[in-house]
Amino acid sequence: MTTGWMPLYTFHLFMAAAVVVIFWVRRRLSLELKSALLVVAFWSVGLAGLFTFGILGASYWWLVL
Repeated sequence: MTTGWMPLYTFHLFMAAAVVVIFWVRRRLSLELKSALLVVAFWSVGLAGLFTFGILGASYWWLVL
């Protein structure tokens, strides 16, 4: 059984690329901005998974962090 390519996978690739870019420019970013980007990343992954898999998916825990 296979699910094929889901839009969530594209979102995960986008988030991974964003994390790499943020890592490259981390010295130029303030601590407040880095903290905000971390929270936004956790909530983005959590909400995307929640909308895709529902409340029983494991992405619920990303919203707790």
